[in-house]
Amino acid sequence: THQLRAHMAEIGHPIIGDGKYGGSGQENLGDGWGAQLGGEVSRKLHLHARSLTIEHPVTRAILHLTAPLPAHMARTWDLFQWQASEAPEDPFEDLV
Repeated sequence: THQLRAHMAEIGHPIIGDGKYGGSGQENLGDGWGAQLGGEVSRKLHLHARSLTIEHPVTRAILHLTAPLPAHMARTWDLFQWQASEAPEDPFEDLV
């Protein structure tokens, strides 16, 4: 996570809640996103692996694992009026 967090901050797009590499703590104050939208953005790190595909070490079966958004991130999605259905299944498919 360190490298991803550092690179995102370096290009001017820090991960929400990242107090080490770019979280200003201002999201809920003044003209921050939370304040502008009339809500509060959690200060917890908003970094989540929604799905993983791995090979089982014994059976060699391909396992597809998915996980719901953590509660603090779900509240932020609600605040921004984002829908999970809008997120692409594979956000990198256009890069292949």
